[in-house]
Amino acid sequence: MILTPRFVHLTASLESLNGILQDGLLIRQRRRNVWKWFSKDPIYRKREPQQFGMTSLHQYRIRPSSAAVRHFGPFGVELKSEWVKTAGFREVSYVEDQGQKYEILRSKYQDALIDLESRLASEDPTDQFPLMSFTNVNCAGWIGAEKWVNFLLLFETMEPYKHRKQREWRFSRPIPYYGDHSVDELVDDLRRKDNWTQHIHLLKFGVADVSSIFLPRKHIADFRLTAPTQYRAQRIKYLPDGSARIDGLSKR
Repeated sequence: MILTPRFVHLTASLESLNGILQDGLLIRQRRRNVWKWFSKDPIYRKREPQQFGMTSLHQYRIRPSSAAVRHFGPFGVELKSEWVKTAGFREVSYVEDQGQKYEILRSKYQDALIDLESRLASEDPTDQFPLMSFTNVNCAGWIGAEKWVNFLLLFETMEPYKHRKQREWRFSRPIPYYGDHSVDELVDDLRRKDNWTQHIHLLKFGVADVSSIFLPRKHIADFRLTAPTQYRAQRIKYLPDGSARIDGLSKR
């Protein structure tokens, strides 16, 4: 019997879960920590290519893995596979800095870089826009560097092999964003400024896109009091590990 893959976004607290249900998934600035295996050029010291923000889901078949729950937290919102695919999530490829798979990727990188640099050689050296092609798919596409475009899109789904138990599916923000605000800085903006929302990007979903909600049993009563009103539990399944799953969400 082949079980259908399921997708859940895990988080550490009930407050965070309620925020996700109300506002969507936070698209965070985060490095993939793989680019250093391809290049140590100082132009990438501040920003990796395509570092415009991402958010992730954990793929599972029976129940979320204990490793993922320990790392991200015991609260989760499971999203329907149709929404996951329509939103643009892609399965992450776990890679190492050695071995046959790495050598194939390294060859693709070098071939794409040679093509990119040859195209940049014919551009106006005083024009900064083409130079942004090193870190921006849109700029690379504008100068016709399709090999570099394809490699950067492949790079978007890479993650170090040591994180393979996370079984991640990733959404990478397609629109370039060069803000470098950490989450702590965003929270400070929220407290101190009126224009903080310009720095926060969210991936929205509706109650119809949610399959289930996971949380520890002891938080069921609090969830019913504090969750967004459109999320009404119709039945609760208590799981052997001490957690609970809320299914049959109301669309009211």
